[in-house]
Amino acid sequence: MPRRTTEKKARRKLNPKPRSESPPPWFPRLDKPAPYLTVRVPPGNVDEWLDTIIGIYDTPEGRVIIDRDFNELARFESAHARSLARTDWSTFSSYEIIRWIHAHATLSRAIHSFLPPSCVDFPFTVRFWLFLFILISWGREQSLYGQEALTPAYRTIQDWLVAPYVAREVTRRAAQHVGFPAGLLVFLHRIFRLEDETHADPHARLVPESPLNEGALSWTLDQLRARSYRGARSRVSNVIGEESSQVLKDNLSGQVWETVVRKWGEHEALHALALALDGKYDIAPRAIADDILDGVKHFSTSVAAKVEVPLPEEAEEERLRISITEDDQDHPARAAGRADAKAAVERFKVAHPEHADGIELYLSSEPLTELANARHCTVQTIINRKNRAFEAFRNFVTEKSS
Repeated sequence: MPRRTTEKKARRKLNPKPRSESPPPWFPRLDKPAPYLTVRVPPGNVDEWLDTIIGIYDTPEGRVIIDRDFNELARFESAHARSLARTDWSTFSSYEIIRWIHAHATLSRAIHSFLPPSCVDFPFTVRFWLFLFILISWGREQSLYGQEALTPAYRTIQDWLVAPYVAREVTRRAAQHVGFPAGLLVFLHRIFRLEDETHADPHARLVPESPLNEGALSWTLDQLRARSYRGARSRVSNVIGEESSQVLKDNLSGQVWETVVRKWGEHEALHALALALDGKYDIAPRAIADDILDGVKHFSTSVAAKVEVPLPEEAEEERLRISITEDDQDHPARAAGRADAKAAVERFKVAHPEHADGIELYLSSEPLTELANARHCTVQTIINRKNRAFEAFRNFVTEKSS
């Protein structure tokens, strides 16, 4: 082998190229503080702060400086708006597109929240003007002069004006990838987890008009259900025949969330959106359909047989666990109760194969960590499966006994 080729391979081994799925170092994360959201006016200082601004503007020298700065910002805004309109946004990476989306979202949230509640009646234009004034003051405090002092304000105007252009580009790219809703589902899943961990809601209200607010989760699940249904119906019908449509409808709701979160749930929220725009989740509808098909094959014999098993008279949570797991072979009465409970569980698994694994998890005595490792998912996913399965079982028993 030529020496040059050997050296080239050695360099590659020592300095491997970063994976295409890895975000660049400058890419933002939702669990890191956004710079715009650090801008705050303390409630106790707001009156004094506003009086200071008015006092500066009332002086001839101060008025000249403020008018000059904001006239320059107005000129920059006009020129930059024309530049944005001529930009070919398809040339930018998905990471850059999502960074701008995040920057605009955090900026909008900051403008709405940097003043205390006593200023809630301030119009948006006034809030934006005061926000820029803070950034210009900060620039001057950093010993910047002339146009350099306006650099933070320039960046703010850029991030504000770019929103409609990158939003259209996101829409264009999302329409090209069947798995984009999967990336959006991972994004929402990570936000929910972040809110649970911090006991706060710092992101759901980033932009009051954002489509990622009310209805986003329902829309995302509907899209994934529809796309997975189309890919799975013909294959499922080959296993169970005429009942394929109903079985798919019964399974899709739970399986969509289970499959996406299990496979990609550890991706960071904004990273997931960038990957979705690059088509990295286009396999999601097929993966969901495959998981449903695997479950249908496993339970196809039971579904076809429709075995009628007597239900226990009652199936409260503690009684179910004890009656199935307790070793009481020497107590005929307890053994009979345990047999009834086991029969009820088996009948439930036949009727609801999507919860078969969840009910087994609920009855398992293994530690949650081991259960999660065995299934390559998080502990929270195991808990969610157990809770959903038991709630479905309780409803199943109630319906059958009524």
